[in-house]
Amino acid sequence: MLNVDGQLLRLLPAVEIAAAVLFMFFVSAVPVVADIHPVPLDKNTDAAKCLECHADKAKGKNVHTAISTGCMSCHEIRLGKDVTRVKLITTTPTVLCFTCHPDKNPAEIKGTVHKPAVRDCIKCHDPHESDNKYQLLKATSGTSEKDNLCLSCHSVGINVRPKGSRHPALDMGCER
Repeated sequence: MLNVDGQLLRLLPAVEIAAAVLFMFFVSAVPVVADIHPVPLDKNTDAAKCLECHADKAKGKNVHTAISTGCMSCHEIRLGKDVTRVKLITTTPTVLCFTCHPDKNPAEIKGTVHKPAVRDCIKCHDPHESDNKYQLLKATSGTSEKDNLCLSCHSVGINVRPKGSRHPALDMGCER
């Protein structure tokens, strides 16, 4: 509808924009939906039952200490009518990490914080096990993105012209 002065017509785009912003807010605020588990589980399933299929989660050089307390310290089983879902006990993995590691919460750390740590712990760390120190997904040394976690995002010193200066952290390990 349009009134005599055309006022309503000018408000309509602003209303549509506000509605779109609200829609995006609510869609992004919805927690991640749990996956449907391929095998029906009992609500009181224990870690031993989980490890029958997921034994790989408790192997590796560095196994997360939460594995020793049991899978249900981080996960919960939700039973629907004909569906079993396994989900985290918190809304996001990062929120879950900070329940046991509050000293790693970027909001509480003074100084510079590596940006991926602010957004998502599991971008760099495996929440179950890893062959790398600190349960990192990959090592922090090496010369290619395939074997060096840091090079997944950073490319400093990679494409160096002959007799150019190579970034020494590539050989020593980026955490040094």
